[in-house]
Amino acid sequence: MIYGFHPVEEALKTGKALDRIFASNTLNPKTQAELHKLSRTHNVGVHYVPAPKLKRLSPGNHQGIIGFISPVEFVPLESFIQGLFESGKTPLLAVLDGVTDVRNFGAICRSVECMGGHAIVIPLKGSAPVQEDAMKTSAGALLHLPIIKVKSLKECITYLNNSGLQTLAFSEKSTQALNEIDLKLPTAMIFGNEDKGVSHSIAELSSQQVKIPMQGVTDSLNVSVSVGIAMYEVSHQRNHK
Repeated sequence: MIYGFHPVEEALKTGKALDRIFASNTLNPKTQAELHKLSRTHNVGVHYVPAPKLKRLSPGNHQGIIGFISPVEFVPLESFIQGLFESGKTPLLAVLDGVTDVRNFGAICRSVECMGGHAIVIPLKGSAPVQEDAMKTSAGALLHLPIIKVKSLKECITYLNNSGLQTLAFSEKSTQALNEIDLKLPTAMIFGNEDKGVSHSIAELSSQQVKIPMQGVTDSLNVSVSVGIAMYEVSHQRNHK
């Protein structure tokens, strides 16, 4: 953690990757405006919280602002996708829509990295923090897996569609089974949180909605388990002629 506006500003300007910023909801308007501009420039989410929460997070003089340095660097979407194609790779991404549980996020990272996925995409806000617990649950996979943080998942999905990737939104209500899809094509798989699944607006933008076929009476899977199964299906198709 780093404390105060100027230390946070300096960290961002010198290239430190900040996962998120917590700020007091009683900050003066001028500081709020400066912080808002800074966060947009450097693609970092700001969460305004009551002052007592900041005090619980930090025993020091936080001056109303606390920044959390990420243990990993974030990569830009456009240049990363372009780099995959230029290097002759067939893109495989996992896009997380509303996955906020840190342990689920870490487990997802582990599955994606183990099964040959190229990156994970998360939104600027509404996602699990990329921090020590996530690193531990990922068994170190976070150190080897690029994380792409985007301001808008809608714009991200549109960009992926226009870049030649099939975008597959997972939903148990779909009639299309994952194993019936050609996953040897450039692919981005979209997973939602366990309560609401993939949001309607994101599902509508995706090129197709798919499901993992199941045999039992339970009609849903933990999201990290779903990612693991889906990634294995991609690996199976791509590595078995």
